[in-house]
Amino acid sequence: VVQVIAVDEKAGWVYFTAHGDPQHPYDTHLYRVDLAGKRPTHLTETPGQHDIDFAPSKEFFVDTHSGVDRPPAVELRRADGTLLRTLAKANIDALKELKWSPPEEFVVKAADGKTDLYGVLYKPYDFDPKKKYPVIEVIHDGPFITAVPRAFTHPYGYGVLPQALAQLGFISFVVDVRGSAERGKKFQDVIYGNIGRTEIPDHTATLKQLAGTRP
Repeated sequence: VVQVIAVDEKAGWVYFTAHGDPQHPYDTHLYRVDLAGKRPTHLTETPGQHDIDFAPSKEFFVDTHSGVDRPPAVELRRADGTLLRTLAKANIDALKELKWSPPEEFVVKAADGKTDLYGVLYKPYDFDPKKKYPVIEVIHDGPFITAVPRAFTHPYGYGVLPQALAQLGFISFVVDVRGSAERGKKFQDVIYGNIGRTEIPDHTATLKQLAGTRP
């Protein structure tokens, strides 16, 4: 669970956002469960990040959603998730004029050889696989948050900086290693009282795997 969004005492529902897709463990979707803790229901279906705003009546909500490669769309839905209409879609024509290309999401193994790590890789707009490029990793050097961009824009700038570096001719990437948030207590507790000994090898393992699977 990420956040409780709304409680409809009259209808008997609690609405909350959570990471519930095992194939995309960082995607944020809207769910609801009744006040007895039963009948859990997944209400949003498009992959990516969903930002939810409920009407005061709790009968409708506005869903703003996007992915790293998909610009935001805004939809009006009933409380049960039924789509009523699409209100807006972002226009990215200006980005295309800058020769923007979407970043590449990837999955690699941590230094333990078992744990999946998720990240995003950015390439220069004129990328040539026959050439070699310097690589810069944009790192959040501590726990408590996720640094990898999941939506089209990222509140902390971790999506802006690697994209800017790519536009300048670097390959850049961001990865959430063991010890970061939003993957559960076991994943985060790896670095409890042990900061630096696990996550630094994870960053190194990520770089080697990215380089080892690309020309």
